[in-house]
Amino acid sequence: MREIAVPVTAIDRVTEIRWINSNPVTVHFGRTTPFGDSIMFMPKARMFPMLSSHPVLAELERAAAQGRGGCVQ
Repeated sequence: MREIAVPVTAIDRVTEIRWINSNPVTVHFGRTTPFGDSIMFMPKARMFPMLSSHPVLAELERAAAQGRGGCVQ
């Protein structure tokens, strides 16, 4: 197992695949990291996953915007 730290400012965008039951989330970076241009993970399960985006998407996007000094929605 390997672990690295990547600043939230490196996040370019966050996407998910809602039609797959586990809702895999992909974090796309604006630059290459030791793990590549993106990482995919399975967020914590929740009820009725296909009805809306997983809350972790908004959380990651908000953290990235704050880190870049951008607008937080």
